Amino acid sequence: MITVRLPRPRSPRSCRRLRPIRGSWRDPKRLAGVLVAVALSIALAGALVPAIAQGPLIRLDGRVQWIAGQTLMLMTDFGQSIGVDLASVDLDQYRGLTQGVHVIVIGRLSEDYRKVYATSVTYDTRWESP
Repeated sequence: MITVRLPRPRSPRSCRRLRPIRGSWRDPKRLAGVLVAVALSIALAGALVPAIAQGPLIRLDGRVQWIAGQTLMLMTDFGQSIGVDLASVDLDQYRGLTQGVHVIVIGRLSEDYRKVYATSVTYDTRWESP
């Protein structure tokens, strides 16, 4: 006759050790908080990538062809027209601009190289008549 020894059933005292301990990684509330923090950090890192991926600042010298709202059309000193988005520029920097005024625009080129997102617009005093 073969006898098989079965393990002793656990006592209720030893079963308590298997419950999640507060502050443990197995605690569902703490795990949910950690997952939310990781998701937010990934989202923020993804939001910063386009800002870092933008090209360097460029400088354009030219005359104002026209200005309407937050858009300026600039005729560069080399004879090319380029649109300038003034949404990121303080209104005080471009409030008094009129047609024919010579300005210096500092900003970043768009991905399709068709317009500039300006960060600064200043009057070019070298072109003023004495």
